[in-house]
Amino acid sequence: MAANPKVFDPVAEGEAAGKVRSEWLLAWYRFRRNKGAIVGGIILAVIATIAVFADVIAPYDLSEYETGMEGFLAPPAAPVTCWAPTTSAATS
Repeated sequence: MAANPKVFDPVAEGEAAGKVRSEWLLAWYRFRRNKGAIVGGIILAVIATIAVFADVIAPYDLSEYETGMEGFLAPPAAPVTCWAPTTSAATS
């Protein structure tokens, strides 16, 4: 079976030329051939860029907003009980 001449094989080319390729270079060649890895790398780069420049993209302080959860982390309050009668039917 003949090798496809369009497929770049850095290991074979390195061995044929007597060069030793580093593991990082071989990994980079394999990464570049994988389209899913390229798309995932671009998505990660975009997310990292957004995270780095978050203050520029949304220059608002979070403490300026009311979230409606002011008492969310407060300790529980004592239950309110009223032992006194509150209706007129109870007093008669």
